Amino acid sequence: MLDIAEEKKQDRNMMQIVCFRLAGEEYAAPITDISEVIKPQRITPMPQMPDFVLGVMNLRGNVVAVFDFKKIFGLPSDAQTGQAKLIVFCCKGVLFAVVVDEVLDTIKIGLSELEAIPERKTCIKKECVKGMALLEKRMVIILDVDKICSEIDSEISDFRHGK
Repeated sequence: MLDIAEEKKQDRNMMQIVCFRLAGEEYAAPITDISEVIKPQRITPMPQMPDFVLGVMNLRGNVVAVFDFKKIFGLPSDAQTGQAKLIVFCCKGVLFAVVVDEVLDTIKIGLSELEAIPERKTCIKKECVKGMALLEKRMVIILDVDKICSEIDSEISDFRHGK
């Protein structure tokens, strides 16, 4: 039987991730970066914003920006399935949501299972990826939500300043 100290050590070497599908590919984000997963909501478009900004929604009195990861990552925008969900992330104390085609599952993985992404394996900027993991014969790209948040901020700022 494991003692409490050993269990805590094992937990530090593990990461729980939420897996989801975008344009036929599997991605994941650490569950610690996710506030909640919800059904699609009414989104109010925002004028004069980059095309990846779908708009804003009201989430229990909070105005939450909604982004399209497919446009951010340069993935094909295929027709939405009935499985679409919104994943609400919390980054630096700010909530934002993204539309995903489908939420698949929640899995706990060992940090030692993370591998670097091979060249040309994904169109996502490498700095926005923590790594990839092979899970039950599926390759899952694990996103770095803090880095993606910084990229989004930078792109919106550049857009507003005409860069």
